[in-house]
Amino acid sequence: MWRPSDIRRDGARGPLFPAAAAGLVMLVLLLFPGVCAAASPPSTGFWAGVSVPTALYEAPDTDSRALGVIPARDQEGLPVSFRVQQLVDRNGVQWFRTRVGSVHGWGSAPGLVAAAPLPLSPTLRRALSASMARAGAGASAVFADSSGQTLFASQGFRIRILASNVKIFVTAAALDRIGAVVGPLLGRILRRSDNWLAQRLLERLARSRLERIRIAEGYASILGSEVQLVDGSGLGRANRAAPSSVVAFLVGMRLTPSFALWRDAFPVAGRTGTLADRMRGTPADGACQAKTGTLRDVSTLSGYCTTSSGRRIVFSILLNDIAPRKGRWLQDQMVASLVRLG
Repeated sequence: MWRPSDIRRDGARGPLFPAAAAGLVMLVLLLFPGVCAAASPPSTGFWAGVSVPTALYEAPDTDSRALGVIPARDQEGLPVSFRVQQLVDRNGVQWFRTRVGSVHGWGSAPGLVAAAPLPLSPTLRRALSASMARAGAGASAVFADSSGQTLFASQGFRIRILASNVKIFVTAAALDRIGAVVGPLLGRILRRSDNWLAQRLLERLARSRLERIRIAEGYASILGSEVQLVDGSGLGRANRAAPSSVVAFLVGMRLTPSFALWRDAFPVAGRTGTLADRMRGTPADGACQAKTGTLRDVSTLSGYCTTSSGRRIVFSILLNDIAPRKGRWLQDQMVASLVRLG
C-alpha cells in the first residue's frame, strides 16, 4: 500500500505517487477555506466530492502520469470533499483540477458531487467569537468540517506557538516512518503528554537533528500543512504553526490507513489523559478527542469532536499571550458550546 513516506525526500524530481489501483492509494488534499455555492457547480472555486474513488493525473489526459486516487470516503467513512480550482473539457470529457499537498492534478469530472458545508448556527458563531475576543490579540482558532471546509475562523492564518501540540506532528511522522510498532508509545505521548518520550521518538526518525526535523516537517507538508519544529516535546517556543495548518494536518490524517490507531491515542474530554479533568459533565464529555498544550503564556488545544447533532468537527485553538488557566477555561467553553450547538 502506498504511504506518504514513499515520496522522494531528497528534493529531486521524480514520481510523487505510484500508479496504483483505487482503494490502495490515499492522497491528501490541501484544503482551503471556502464554500460550495449550489448543487449545479460553477466553473471554478467550488467544493465537491467524488461518488467513487477517482484517479488523479498530471494532465487532463488518462495517458499522462497517474498521481494517485482520490478516495470517496475517509477512514471514518465520511465523504471526502476538496476544492475544485478549474474545469476544462478535453475531447468531450470534463476534467477538474485540484491541489494535493504542493502538487496539482487532474481528475475526470463526471463523478463530481457538490459538497456544500452546513454552516454553524448564528448562536454558536457568536459564542465562539465572544470567547476569542476574551482571549485577546494572541488568540487564533479554526473550526472545520471533516474534509476541512472552514466553518469558523478567527485569525486562522496567524502563526502561533504550538506547545505540546507539536506531538501531533511528531507522532504522526513516526507512525508513517517507523510503522505501527510505535503504537504502544502513542498513548503515553499524546494522552499523557510525555515530553521525554516524545523527544526520544523524534530522535528515532534520523541520526541528525536537522534530518529529524526535515522528516517531520516534510510529512506535514505532504498532508497539506506547514509547520516549524525545533523539538519533539513542544517545550521550545519556536515550534510554530497557524491553526489553519494544524486543521489541514488533522484532516489529512483522516485519509491515512493508520488514522484510527493515532486518533485513539488522543486524550478524551472528561475521561482520559490531560483532558480527564476538563469539560467533565459538559456536552463535550466523551465527545471530543484533542491534544492539549501548555507553556508560559500559552495554551493550545487541537483535535476532533462529534456534536450533539452527529457532525464531525476538526478544530485547533492556539492561544498565545494568555494565562494558561484562562486559556483552558476559554477553550473548554468553546468546545462545549461546539458540541452542544453544533
